[in-house]
Amino acid sequence: MKGCRVSWIPTPQHSPLPHPVPFDPQPPRPTLLPYPPIPSITMPSIRIKIIHAGQDDPRKCSARKMARFGLATICSDPAKAGRGILLDPFAERVLSREDLPAALRWGIIGLDCSWKRAEEVFPSLRKGTIPRSLPFLLAANPGRYGRPFELSTLEACAAALYILGEGSRASELLRIYTWGHQFLILNREPLDEYASARTGAEVVEKQFLFIDRPQDSGIESAEDSGIESAEDSGIESAEDSGIESTENAGT
Repeated sequence: MKGCRVSWIPTPQHSPLPHPVPFDPQPPRPTLLPYPPIPSITMPSIRIKIIHAGQDDPRKCSARKMARFGLATICSDPAKAGRGILLDPFAERVLSREDLPAALRWGIIGLDCSWKRAEEVFPSLRKGTIPRSLPFLLAANPGRYGRPFELSTLEACAAALYILGEGSRASELLRIYTWGHQFLILNREPLDEYASARTGAEVVEKQFLFIDRPQDSGIESAEDSGIESAEDSGIESAEDSGIESTENAGT
């Protein structure tokens, strides 16, 4: 109709405003997309190879016990040991962190034989290997407790690992004997010093700090420190077995 204004009143079913959305105090969490698994990273470790001459009682041999625990590989044939850092007490150069790349690549090699034949055996093993001697350390094995350089095969390999930066593996190695931890107690200070040295020359310089120190200061006897006798601990003395600790058995 002309001149009339028509008003449209919305009804509830035709409301111009949307219905209010009810408030949800806990909105749904967004769906997380699965991530690919993170690959495990295995750091390279130093292999231990022992050339065994078979000149001792197998029941009292630290090298064979290392092999039984899966901590070392026994090689009856020296040729099978291949290349590596030969722990040689007669070597002119001392072991240091400079040797770490070669140790990671080829491993370390210890020799378990009679000390009486050590001088003639070691030269025959140097071809194809990298001979290195160990610096000044004290033995903790029952047969040679407190004596410098006269380490067992076990102690020699543990010392090499420690100097090359694998202290946790050295502790693991020593744990297979009740007296093993005593080796770290006797040599913690020199081992830390040798491990911090960057070159063989620094190791040689540092070892004189301990060589010049009185040997009986702070060193108990094996009995006073709770170390079992050689017979009770399953380790033969050097005299009984013909094996003279480190220098013949592992350094």
